[in-house]
Amino acid sequence: MLQLEPELVSTALCCPRCARGLFLLDSGEVDVHECKSCGGLFVDHESLTLLITAHRPSHGSVPSVRVPVLPPPETQVRYLPCPVCTGVMNRAVFGRKSGVVIDTCRVHGTFFDARELTGCIAFVEEGGIERAEKQALERKRDEIRRARIERRASSMYDAVNVPVRSCYDVMLDRAPSRPEGLIDLMHVLLGS
Repeated sequence: MLQLEPELVSTALCCPRCARGLFLLDSGEVDVHECKSCGGLFVDHESLTLLITAHRPSHGSVPSVRVPVLPPPETQVRYLPCPVCTGVMNRAVFGRKSGVVIDTCRVHGTFFDARELTGCIAFVEEGGIERAEKQALERKRDEIRRARIERRASSMYDAVNVPVRSCYDVMLDRAPSRPEGLIDLMHVLLGS
């Protein structure tokens, strides 16, 4: 069934890519600002969370694998300003493994160049978020296991490498730093 296209509402926000006006796609729960010129989309954090949640595969279902059609990679990296606060946005790979580099303002939202949001949604639908979360959990477990092994190895090394004091060391120690040193010296002198 065909649906009506959402109405575009003019806003005061400017596209960080081409500096033209952004239009709000009035579609209900999700706020998406679109640039008619370059096709870029700015999505606030809450709306992006709703989109990701809506497109995550349900438990037990096998996601269909599709290859998303992405724009060619940029030849020159450009850090973009946030359309809301004009602060420089951070660049990151969506979901750590998607291959889609997005621009994110920590406070306001994420800017997707043309077709990048489609690629990110395809990554989510294929179970990419779940795979990335599983790999992060496995990495964390490995780090904990490695730290535990290193602590154990260190304590074993310390136990084996305790310096042994000979009778000469005790006699030459002019100011023993511990009372046991005096007792050791007495044993050496008395020959017991």
